[in-house]
Amino acid sequence: MSISMKYAGLLGVNSYLSSLNLSSPAGFVYHWSYCATAATIVAGAIAERTQIAAYCVYSIIGSTVVYPVITHWVWSPTGWASAINPNRVITGVLDDAGGICVHVCAGTCSLVACYFVGPRQHRLSRDGQIAKVIPKQNQSFIVFGMFVLWFSWYAFNAGPAMLAGGTDEGLIGRIAAYTTMCAASSGTTYLLLSVTLKKKIPEPCDLANGILAGLVCSTSACSITEPALGIVVGSVG
Repeated sequence: MSISMKYAGLLGVNSYLSSLNLSSPAGFVYHWSYCATAATIVAGAIAERTQIAAYCVYSIIGSTVVYPVITHWVWSPTGWASAINPNRVITGVLDDAGGICVHVCAGTCSLVACYFVGPRQHRLSRDGQIAKVIPKQNQSFIVFGMFVLWFSWYAFNAGPAMLAGGTDEGLIGRIAAYTTMCAASSGTTYLLLSVTLKKKIPEPCDLANGILAGLVCSTSACSITEPALGIVVGSVG
């Protein structure tokens, strides 16, 4: 459904599992990991407020219906918004590493899920104010998880260039440098805003959240953006 032939540029209609070409196992696993990422992002948004059965139902529907359609639009040679489609109806959408296909898609699903699930019990008062502050569980684990994600993001961003047959060490290095600049500048900006606007002592979790925001911002145009611009992208993001 994601990369097969089109139906009006909206949906793939062939190349399903029975005709799946596994001559490139790396490509299959890479796109599988993108799909899994899109599914797991929602888990963080509704953590502790949804039964596991309901989340499993979402994961199945999201991975087989929602995500493949979005990726077909953007990444398929016949997708209506694809930059590599000569018959595209717009100028074309560039999404190197899933800024739209993964993070916008999963973020939208997360927003809808949070709306229906609602806040944790007793967290908000009747007038919508925060009535109960939930303490961080383990900041050491949170920071460790952030570093694991940061390290993995280099493959996340540079992977498409390598799967396309790219052997240009300069391109891969530029993508890695751009990713680093986005993450570092976003984390620093988040810390400064916490001090100046919130008037609070920064916590490690604040830095971790800022870094992850910068990494997400780095995904869409990482192959064509100079590393120095990562400071701007990360700070704004």
